[in-house]
Amino acid sequence: MQASRSENPRSIPHNSASEQEQAEFKRETQYIVDRQAAAGYTVLYQDEMTLRLAAVSARGWIPRGTNPTVKTGFSKKSIKVFGVLGRDRLHVMPAGAANLTMFKIFLEALYLEYGKVTFITDNTSYHKS
Repeated sequence: MQASRSENPRSIPHNSASEQEQAEFKRETQYIVDRQAAAGYTVLYQDEMTLRLAAVSARGWIPRGTNPTVKTGFSKKSIKVFGVLGRDRLHVMPAGAANLTMFKIFLEALYLEYGKVTFITDNTSYHKS
């Protein structure tokens, strides 16, 4: 599986581009998506997220003059989840870590299912490796 960088739209940091630059970025991206779809590629939009496995109590109501203690099981344990959304399908893969190795495993599984595929993704460092 080889990734092509020849058609990547330029990168614009979130909230730093003017409205005109944002509109141009959207036009460029849509042009690439339309061209890839017309060429028979499945276009998938990819992102990942972290699910924390511990309760977090950030707000609450307490009577004035009291200082209650809230016991929670603090833990840094989490699950990373890779996902892609296509025209009519959603694919997810839980992972122990969000890194290049896991990202490649996820992409290869999608490549085996779809063959010709184009991924629209963000600029996380391991997406560029």
